[in-house]
Amino acid sequence: MASSPFGCNNNSLFAKKMKTENKTNPPEPVELIADKSQIITAVIPFGTKQAANIRAHMHSKIVFEGKRMFIYRQVNGWTNIALESTEAKPLLTVPPCMALKVAYREFNDCAAVSDVTIKWKGSTAPLTYEDIDGMESEFTPLPADGEDDTAVPNKSDGEAIYELVEKLDDKINVLEIKLIHIATVVENVFKVLDGKYANAHAARPDQDDTNNHEASGSTDIVDVTDDKTADKIEEPATRNLGRKGRARRP
Repeated sequence: MASSPFGCNNNSLFAKKMKTENKTNPPEPVELIADKSQIITAVIPFGTKQAANIRAHMHSKIVFEGKRMFIYRQVNGWTNIALESTEAKPLLTVPPCMALKVAYREFNDCAAVSDVTIKWKGSTAPLTYEDIDGMESEFTPLPADGEDDTAVPNKSDGEAIYELVEKLDDKINVLEIKLIHIATVVENVFKVLDGKYANAHAARPDQDDTNNHEASGSTDIVDVTDDKTADKIEEPATRNLGRKGRARRP
């Protein structure tokens, strides 16, 4: 029977070729690696004939509340590290034991997967599905919520801005107190210096008056009230006049 242009005859060469290709694509293994840090890595085939099928099955079946359990990152591969996770605040899509159980069941139900193996990171010993519950105590707890001081959960923009303004007010008050203290110290220093200067000035008033008198360049008027003093002052002039006016003896 000839093949129809609207379909494919099962006996045609094209149909036989498709059956042959399907038979030559055997299922491929998947490995689940558990890290003590609670990170679960799904090592799935890449670039193989079943890689796309296994990846599509993982995206559609291995989910939690409608979201994928395994997220791809170039550094880590397919892991349960959440998209919003950071080094300061690590987050997971699901807890490690839950990721192992769901992934183990769903990969085993996938026709493109031949075998599912569970291992600890750095170990070659395989683990079974029954071993998953016993692995719980081996994982290291993640940092508790609230350790990240930069996070502001459940706060509006207005509340966050108000808190920042309050912090700035506190800092301004501290600076004002420091400035007042500095001003007080400077004032006390000037008071001490003024006191020392006043004491030094009081200890030598005569010298200061003499210095002030000489600096001013003024001349005092001498009140001559003593006759002897007046005679001494006038004596040189009178003596000179007497010599000039004295007559020669014959």
